[in-house]
Amino acid sequence: MRRCHKCQRPLPPGSSFYQLKVMLQQGFDGVIKLSKGTDLASLLKKIDDQTAGVPEHLLEGEVHREFLFWLCPRCKEKYCANPLNLPLDKSQVPQNVSDLED
Repeated sequence: MRRCHKCQRPLPPGSSFYQLKVMLQQGFDGVIKLSKGTDLASLLKKIDDQTAGVPEHLLEGEVHREFLFWLCPRCKEKYCANPLNLPLDKSQVPQNVSDLED
């Protein structure tokens, strides 16, 4: 049976659930810094030498990864409220629903 990847709640056939696709890609700002006495060709040769024999999937994983998760409606709301799981300012989080009416 399908389950929420976050809380493990069962997600029976026909129930509401959400697919979360995450793509992580290495950034590149277009700047390549070369040390003194190093040209681009020697840098590329050095990289080629360092990666010789390393399986392609490991190299790809260093620059691009994708993940797929299933979330129940409650976990979807939690994720959307704080996708990076950053610390929250507790003074701004209501303790209960009645606190929202002030």
